[in-house]
Amino acid sequence: MIQPESRFRILSRYEQGGLGEVLIAHDGQLNREVAVKQIRLKWQANAEARERFLQEAEVTGRLEHPGIVPVYALGTWEDGRPFYAMRFIQGKTLKQVITEWRESGETSDQQAKRMELRGLLNRFVDVCNTIEYAHSRRILHRDIKPSNIMIGPYGETLVVDWGLAKLLDAPLDESMTAALVQRYAKEGDSSRTQIGGTVGTPQYMSPEQAAGDLESIGVRTDVYLLGATLYQMVTGRMPFEGGTGMAVAFKHISEALVPPRKFNPNLPSAIDKVIVKALSKEPDLRYQTVEELVTAFREAVEGTKTPTI
Repeated sequence: MIQPESRFRILSRYEQGGLGEVLIAHDGQLNREVAVKQIRLKWQANAEARERFLQEAEVTGRLEHPGIVPVYALGTWEDGRPFYAMRFIQGKTLKQVITEWRESGETSDQQAKRMELRGLLNRFVDVCNTIEYAHSRRILHRDIKPSNIMIGPYGETLVVDWGLAKLLDAPLDESMTAALVQRYAKEGDSSRTQIGGTVGTPQYMSPEQAAGDLESIGVRTDVYLLGATLYQMVTGRMPFEGGTGMAVAFKHISEALVPPRKFNPNLPSAIDKVIVKALSKEPDLRYQTVEELVTAFREAVEGTKTPTI
């Protein structure tokens, strides 16, 4: 273990979530600014929360890919709280980028507008490639959504927040207990919830996540979440909205999906079909791998020349 107090000098607090909080620090050893994520004080004595936090650090650290934030160090403060240091990402979330692009409205330079759209769609391919890599390392993300995708100032596309990641080879009951997740959701990020023994974000949650069907959660679960992310990119809205977290999650199980073309008539039918298939309620009807999804998406985009979504 490193000697954190002598290496990392805390500069400011950046943001706080349910389980952890992120600080900005100066790395005296390498003379650079880094982000330090530490477990919140209220969770320090909770053995299961510490285990989840350390798993997040381990999972993120073992995924070496341009689309994943690198972990620089893992340590423990003098008060016993675990932390890990990582690259500090300055930029915007994909959710912010989508909102800004859609709110920009009509412009006099439609060609530039279409090129911006091409760039946005390429971001989705970058995200898919990152998730495909994680799957090759036997890791599911389980919480893919636009707010968990960072767009850096130099063209980076990064998938962040691996706190709900699942090791594909781990036992089915490796997730946090209901009591812990309920407290986590109540006291922290209310967009997350616990339903039927599993976790996720209701607006993007796959039917098997919403139903707590642990045996069905796998690669095709992340395919569904990628489909939900693409749905929001082309329509500006989530696949299912309205009501409490539990109510929205249940819609993924019981309510028919409104095809994205209903909200965006300019969406080419080929892309619409890709999204609808990725969001099939039955895992067997979805693309079976992220690679299949990417291939179908590329063919749909190329077949529409320059889309004018």
